[in-house]
Amino acid sequence: MTEEFLHYLWRFQLLNGRLVSTAGEEILVIRPGDHNTDEGPDFSNARIRIGSTLWAGNVEVHVRSSDWQRHGHTENMRYDNIILHVVGEDDQPVSRLSREVIPTLCVRENIDLSLMAVYEELKLARRWVPCENLLPKVDTVKQQGMLDRMMAERMLRKSSGISQLLESSQHSWEEVTYILVARNFGARVNAQVFEWLARSLPYRIIQRCRDQKLRVEALLFGQAGMLHDHFVDEYPRKLRQEYQLLQKKYSLVPLHYDLWNFLRLRPSSFPTLRIAQLADLLCRQSGLFSRFLSAEDIGEVFSLLECQASDYWDTHYIFDRTSRNRIKNLGTEAIELVIINAAIPLVFTYGHYIGRQELKDRSMDLLRQLPGEKNIMMHKWAELGMAVSDAWNTQALIELKENYCDRKKCLHCVIGNTILS
Repeated sequence: MTEEFLHYLWRFQLLNGRLVSTAGEEILVIRPGDHNTDEGPDFSNARIRIGSTLWAGNVEVHVRSSDWQRHGHTENMRYDNIILHVVGEDDQPVSRLSREVIPTLCVRENIDLSLMAVYEELKLARRWVPCENLLPKVDTVKQQGMLDRMMAERMLRKSSGISQLLESSQHSWEEVTYILVARNFGARVNAQVFEWLARSLPYRIIQRCRDQKLRVEALLFGQAGMLHDHFVDEYPRKLRQEYQLLQKKYSLVPLHYDLWNFLRLRPSSFPTLRIAQLADLLCRQSGLFSRFLSAEDIGEVFSLLECQASDYWDTHYIFDRTSRNRIKNLGTEAIELVIINAAIPLVFTYGHYIGRQELKDRSMDLLRQLPGEKNIMMHKWAELGMAVSDAWNTQALIELKENYCDRKKCLHCVIGNTILS
């Protein structure tokens, strides 16, 4: 038995039979209280009749009553107004600071053993998701309800991250857009390094140089730490020469080359190529944030992010090493990931920031216009019967898998609750 499970039983009042305190008084729960996930008592604003007295206050839940002392509640004033101590095992009486004994409810005999068995099965499961063998039995309305909640949680979490970035960027939405877009050019493997690159090279410097593409390329490749070699080709030699001048002018400190990951990447995803494509985008588009806000459909957003590496890269993936001639456009899937992880969260966050619901609604509509991501996780969800046709669903499923299924938070999941009940 875990404290989490006892919280669940108390919160949803899934206890069987008559409730009687350890002192023999009958207990009637009028209101179990509001579940508190922060510091302090587990449930607040509860209303409980104990014997003939109606109490209003807080409830604390423990596996054993001795956990009260073990958790340091004995001398903590926050816990002095507890009206009921709910425990799985009563192994020690608990008192307030005045030494008045706190009423205790031991629920060992009130637990539905079949419910506990299902809970234990979910917690001990070694499947891809704990409930995968029971998932088909859950009503699609319940499934959709959880996905709605996951989408809301995911967007608010991303919004929180963008707000923090805004604080550190002197409230420049364009700077934040530049950093987020750059981050997502790195996909999963090089995302963090691309973010460091953008943070090391302020957007205002890019803006000053955007009418000269070679300068923007030199700034990005130089800051990436990729221009230290003695090159054979003329193009990287020009970049290095240009960067040396710009580095002194703007007092720039480059990243270390060893931060970049090339291993097990397809050449089309090499950071060298992505930096060249990012340079083209930054030269093509000015005021990308405002353009995201005004875009009416996904096609318009997509066109804003179309970019192509300069001619040198038609025959290269890295400096001084030739490859088969091929124009290097940023691919469709790569653009879609930038839209999902940068453009749409920015529109949502700005709508949340200024209180414009239509912007938040538009961001959700844009997600539904995008096809779902294609990866191993989505293949697994599709095998379990979950819809993965659009990016709205796949983003919700990513949130569900990473923050609930992988963490075995079944008691906090609508689907898990349905299975247990």
